[in-house]
Amino acid sequence: MDTNTLDPPIRRHTAKAIRLLLDKPSVNNHQLQRLIAADPALAFHVYREVGRKLGDSAEPVASIGHALSLAGIATLEGLLKTCRHSEDGPNHRAYLALCSRSVHAVEFACAWAEQEQQSNPDEVLGSTVLQHLPEVIGLDSGRPEMPLEEAVALRVELAARHHFPYLSQDCAELTGLIIPRARNVLLACELARLSADGWYSEDTLQHLEYVAEHLHVPLDKAIAECHLQAVDCAHGLSDGGLEASAFELAAAWPLANNEKEQKTPTLHAEVMRAMHAMHAELGLRRVAFALLNPPRTELKVRFVSGADESDPIRQGSLATNGKSLFNILLQKPQAVWVRPENAEKYRPYLPSATWIDPSEFVAVSLFVDHKPIGLFYADTWADTWADTRPDTGEDATTNTPAEGPASDRKAAFQHFQKLCRQVSEHMAAGSPDKS
Repeated sequence: MDTNTLDPPIRRHTAKAIRLLLDKPSVNNHQLQRLIAADPALAFHVYREVGRKLGDSAEPVASIGHALSLAGIATLEGLLKTCRHSEDGPNHRAYLALCSRSVHAVEFACAWAEQEQQSNPDEVLGSTVLQHLPEVIGLDSGRPEMPLEEAVALRVELAARHHFPYLSQDCAELTGLIIPRARNVLLACELARLSADGWYSEDTLQHLEYVAEHLHVPLDKAIAECHLQAVDCAHGLSDGGLEASAFELAAAWPLANNEKEQKTPTLHAEVMRAMHAMHAELGLRRVAFALLNPPRTELKVRFVSGADESDPIRQGSLATNGKSLFNILLQKPQAVWVRPENAEKYRPYLPSATWIDPSEFVAVSLFVDHKPIGLFYADTWADTWADTRPDTGEDATTNTPAEGPASDRKAAFQHFQKLCRQVSEHMAAGSPDKS
């Protein structure tokens, strides 16, 4: 692969944001390199232009800011005009995910470097961004799943040929794990990758143990600090069009500032407490919580209890468009109980998802401070909750079923709603506006 002819596309959003910044009376390289941190392809283009100016014998360029100084604003403006745009290609969404991971990795690596009082934080930032280049190039060449050996070889070649920082060259090979500063970057990149799929997965929690060991802090402290760093990153991404992993951590991001005192309830803790009660008190065997993504376009199952590893509910997701029953639930706090007696009525509104039991389930939307967060879903009731009540024709999308003969199932449904409502109340009670 001739790295001199590579032409990975950049985000049109990045080009627009940089132009707006350049139009201001004063701008510095630190502001520019923060924008480039969210677009690794542009970082590559800048470094390659610097390399062409300096020649093969030049020393490594210490940071993206240093590279911008050497390249000059005219060169940067030229790149913004000539680079292709990822929005015009088939892999734009995949590149957005990669850009999000780059920003998160920078947040972690720079925070850890500051904690350890490492020198040259800008070198840490640049090296973290450049670590993502094999994936950038793989996406553009139609090979997103590049073999590890090939990715390492490409990273080494890019670092040497295009004058990447010394730290980036240390990170290029896997042997960088034995170098503390390089290990800092590598662990940050891996945490960004894993947490993008879930902060509470087994792999993420295992990796956080490595982070705690690297930082020489207790595991609970490492987890709390990483959560706070993810929240800080989320605030920076609020207008950048990139998803933030912190959305999984708490219903309202500003609450996380209070987590330093371990007083603010987290969404994870509240949801898991409710799901445990649904098992123990109601006999529900399969329970899940689906989280609404920041653009509010998709529900994705994040927490599951009572399901095998192979159960499709663990990868469950639903688009929130159209007249789907789950989309209707997210319009306001409400509940639904679909069962054999009324399933026919709801069938036209049920999405075709293999993880949903169309014969019977209960679901409740979760709102915090009047904002939709996601919904609880449960099915497979225990036999002890046998329903002997005839259908009374009530509207199951109301919070309280219509009056009718008492039944265990009716009581269980009401208690299910109560458990879900407690999650909303506890999260809202932790809001700074109510403290």
